[in-house]
Amino acid sequence: DLSLLQYDMIRAVGDDRVTYAGDPAQGIYSFAGADPVGVFERIHALDPEIVEFNLSYRSAPAVLRAVNALTAEMGVTQLESGSPERWKDEGHVISIERNDTDEEAAAVLELIAKILVDPKVTVGVVGRRGTRSKAIRDAADQAGVTFEDWSMPTHVPSVVELLNRASQDALNIGGSDDDVLNILERLCRERVDPTDPFTLDELANACDALRHMVSEGITVAKAIASCRPSGAPGAAVAPGLHLLTGHKGKGQEFDWVFVIGLEQGHIPDFRSTTDEARAEELRVLHVMVSRARYGVVVTYSRYTPTKSGWREATPSPWLQLLRGTATVTDHQ
Repeated sequence: DLSLLQYDMIRAVGDDRVTYAGDPAQGIYSFAGADPVGVFERIHALDPEIVEFNLSYRSAPAVLRAVNALTAEMGVTQLESGSPERWKDEGHVISIERNDTDEEAAAVLELIAKILVDPKVTVGVVGRRGTRSKAIRDAADQAGVTFEDWSMPTHVPSVVELLNRASQDALNIGGSDDDVLNILERLCRERVDPTDPFTLDELANACDALRHMVSEGITVAKAIASCRPSGAPGAAVAPGLHLLTGHKGKGQEFDWVFVIGLEQGHIPDFRSTTDEARAEELRVLHVMVSRARYGVVVTYSRYTPTKSGWREATPSPWLQLLRGTATVTDHQ
């Protein structure tokens, strides 16, 4: 995830005494300045000693077959299971196809309900963009299935830390609900570097979300208590259902991963019009699939919603790669 400038700085400091660790199939932050292709080219030009890691101790063999279908398309390292004996079976890759996103959401929730019978299981529903998961979110709400939405501003780790540190002082000062929330926001802002606009923006969004919760009848104390961090690096994912995007999920693990929306315009994203951008979209998909330990579910909807109504979808160019590794096919 280095930019070329960061690479040049590391070379200036470390010269030839640097070890680089990276995966060319996982570079997905070009929008933030990263240049995985350029950095790997420069590293290889140094004629370095290369140590390749191709054993996976995280994922079941079936999941690895799905991952390898994507890495084969990229021309990078294929993975083998480092401990196949630890799995009770080979795991699963399930392909779901439905007529529209509402039917898709119903099928996904039905399968998730069966999986979550085990209270220790973690399930991640991952979309390229959060909007594509709206039907899943609505269906979960309707079915009374609790979930953690990683796109919510009240779940941003740095903001949650600020809110937790200031909440007791705000509650002690008291006043009306609006007073408490205004005091809370002020106390948090005082703790943020004024040159950090991103945290200030996330904080404002979180406080607006808290005000909305209170307007819905939730107490201030309960609204604040509902704030919990999601996707913190190194943090274990709590059991249950999680909704997130591919970029949010990098570095995380789930027992089951549902990759929603293998349609042109979503995966790959409609804004990815160059060869370089489409190559990165494939890497984003690789990150999504490789988050899974035991099972991967990929979905395709023949019709997807737009502002002007339903639109007939075209399958993602990578849908068939994953379907070719499916252990279960559920197409209706």
